[in-house]
Amino acid sequence: MKILLVSLLCISCVVSDPACFMGNTDIAPGKDLTGAAAANYFECQRLCQDNDNCVMWVYLTASFPGDAKRWCGLKSAENIRGESPYSKIGVVTGPKFCADRPCYMENADIGMSKHLRLNTKGAGHYTVCQRWCQDNPACVMWVYTPTDCYQKSAGNIQGETTYSYTGAITGPRICPNPACYMENKDIAPGVELSSSAAADYIICQHLCQNNDNCVMWVYLTASFSAAPHYCVLKSAENIRGKSPYSLTGVMTGPKFCRDPACYEEDTDIAVGKEVAHSHSASFAECQGRCQGNHACAYWAYLTASFPGTQHWCVQKSLENIRGETPYLLPGVITGPKFCKA
Repeated sequence: MKILLVSLLCISCVVSDPACFMGNTDIAPGKDLTGAAAANYFECQRLCQDNDNCVMWVYLTASFPGDAKRWCGLKSAENIRGESPYSKIGVVTGPKFCADRPCYMENADIGMSKHLRLNTKGAGHYTVCQRWCQDNPACVMWVYTPTDCYQKSAGNIQGETTYSYTGAITGPRICPNPACYMENKDIAPGVELSSSAAADYIICQHLCQNNDNCVMWVYLTASFSAAPHYCVLKSAENIRGKSPYSLTGVMTGPKFCRDPACYEEDTDIAVGKEVAHSHSASFAECQGRCQGNHACAYWAYLTASFPGTQHWCVQKSLENIRGETPYLLPGVITGPKFCKA
């Protein structure tokens, strides 16, 4: 846990995504749209995303040799025109949005006119649309167009499949971890809690998360001809004594994906100190809420096994956890705003 806290408090010291961010690099010094204090460079990037005129940002980390530390400078297209990045210790520079789209479908829509909520002002970018979905407990999927952001519930997309729609981007509430799932694997065939149509395996996992008795799920993909786009939920009793086996076109996974290098189970920190709290369906949703809050640097999630309030997300600031030590508390999962790549 000590390593985890170091990576959190010194998140400005190591660039987690070198394909997007440039460590020890500055650009156009003295030319800024605006500037503000920021806990880390992820927060600096979010400040840029919230500014219509910002196209790039520069973050002065705690290791910056000057007086201004943990400072975010936003740059416009005019600010950086004709400028080139140059080496500068303790500075991280990056674009408004990272180009990687690991879990999104381009030129695709789902559920057509069915939606929970429509933001007609436009999100400005598909990642903002995803953040809005994460802020809505009923949203499980979203569709982004240049003018609108559509939030979808599980009911909206039940039995639906994606279809071609030029200019639309569709994605899940939370991007999944592919290391969590088993492709072309099935388990305990013929034994199940329940089953239903599902647009994709991410929705199948979400259905499992919303079922108290589900611990594992099996998704029949489009390449499984017998029953494509079908989700089967499994209980602990269903899979007891069973082992996964090869079956083409089937994906299998757990109720929740967990990264032991990022999250701490049965652990809490800085009890009673918080910047926000809310109901959350899972610890992944709790982390998503933290990512959507500029002030949040750390979170604690009270699971269904916690003896007090359950399915509860507590967001912590850097100030809340400064000088605090994690301690054992069954039923609580804690973690940072972002997991190190």
